[in-house]
Amino acid sequence: MDDSSIIEESHLCDLITDSTSFMSVHNNIFKNGSLVEFCYGTNIDVVYIRSYDQKKIYSKEMKQFYAYYKKNENLKIKTNATIGDMVAATSLYYNETHRAVILDKNPKHYFCFFIDIGCKEYVNSNNVFCLLEEVKNVPYLAHRVELNNIPLHNTMQLKYLKIYYEQLYLQPLLIEFVENNSNQSKKAILKKKSDNKDIYLDAKEFLQKQLLSFNMSNNEGIGSKIKDYLKYNDLFKNGTVVLITYFCSINQIYIRINTPELTEYYNNLITEVDQFYVNLKSAYHRKTPKIGEKVAVKSTSKNKFVRATISKKVNDTTYSVYYIDCGDKEYVKANNIFLLPHRFRHLPQSVIKIGLNITTPVNKIALSKYFNELIQLKVSLIAEFDEEDPLGFQKIILRKKHDGVNINEDICNL
Repeated sequence: MDDSSIIEESHLCDLITDSTSFMSVHNNIFKNGSLVEFCYGTNIDVVYIRSYDQKKIYSKEMKQFYAYYKKNENLKIKTNATIGDMVAATSLYYNETHRAVILDKNPKHYFCFFIDIGCKEYVNSNNVFCLLEEVKNVPYLAHRVELNNIPLHNTMQLKYLKIYYEQLYLQPLLIEFVENNSNQSKKAILKKKSDNKDIYLDAKEFLQKQLLSFNMSNNEGIGSKIKDYLKYNDLFKNGTVVLITYFCSINQIYIRINTPELTEYYNNLITEVDQFYVNLKSAYHRKTPKIGEKVAVKSTSKNKFVRATISKKVNDTTYSVYYIDCGDKEYVKANNIFLLPHRFRHLPQSVIKIGLNITTPVNKIALSKYFNELIQLKVSLIAEFDEEDPLGFQKIILRKKHDGVNINEDICNL
């Protein structure tokens, strides 16, 4: 191992599991009221920030680093890099070259944690370079802090929150800490330096504007539907309890978040869609639907009208459709495809596609039987994954809620 592999094994484990214990952030880096710089955020719980004081200490080394990688057109690609190596890598998210630590690798890409801005990305091997000696001993400049009071309870708002975070990139903020009585941990309040405004309030206003814009871009009369969706559509996060709705393969499993409110909401939605067409005297057939279009389908397998998207046209009379509230597909006749009203069309699908973090060969028949039992018995499962990994949904661990058993153990024993 060359001297660029300076990440201790325990430290690397912390990076992969998102533990913050190795940083001692609250005690050693940030003080109440100190000036920080926003780096990166994707969810409601944590963001990455930099300390201005720490940044000043290493400004000479880091200025040299950025100048070198910005101007040099003949950078030396890091060949045969291994997990734990510290490198220079180009982030596609920000289109900038930063220091990074390699967390995982495959033949074409390295999974990198950018230690000075906080994001994780899969980087093409041609964009991973040897690191300047002068910056190898500079500590990580991006630090993970837990946030307090970010107003977010659903996936649609999460999309807009990411946009808000992108606009905060490198903006100066003031940090304050509040005690959390439940577990004695400290959570951060971040305020804009320019007007001392809590980003809680700023983000709340931003989300309200975005959702108002979304409402206005849709037909009037669906406001109650959007309100219901925003009320009940919870976030899919690490630790979320889910149900499996459809199994295709280890890499293609469809799940739905399993909270009582959300389950009731989607059951009502599915019933309402079916009853709408049952009570309609003359439904409008969608004679030439487009690929990807949301429609209503009279499903023979489900014996009801359901929401779907058109996957492909088989011939002039038959289409392949994907049922967006279950996850399965079916071939249907064109005369069983109908126009979907805007009140149902604008709502996102209720299932999420995931893949399991398992590579053990398994008997396909036994595997299908096992998952069908989980579906029929409606077994509640806890989903575990790295929220900051762009491919995290493809590497999920599912544990049975009642006993905590990883279903991978069951699968390996089939």
